Amino acid sequence: NDLWEWDPTTEVWTQKADFPGAARYQAVGFSIEGKGYIGMGTTTGSDVLNDFYQYDPLTNAWIARANFGGGGRRILVGFSIDNKGYAGSGTSNAVAYTNDF
Repeated sequence: NDLWEWDPTTEVWTQKADFPGAARYQAVGFSIEGKGYIGMGTTTGSDVLNDFYQYDPLTNAWIARANFGGGGRRILVGFSIDNKGYAGSGTSNAVAYTNDF
């Protein structure tokens, strides 16, 4: 659940505030106005998650945000345009992939 910041100028890694959600992989992330967003994915126990979090580098703090409305997902695609985040496709289980966004 740790978060690290890379500074390409000094080539130094600095540890930041730990991610507050469950440890996960196959999550989605994007940034809006200098803040990072990450959520969904799956745990090592194969639970598919729908939670979502915002990271503010100015305060080095995480804030829980509204859960993803499409239910638990993993292997999603995410991006931002005009200060809005988008997430979609992916799968809620090992078989059925979605085509919604």
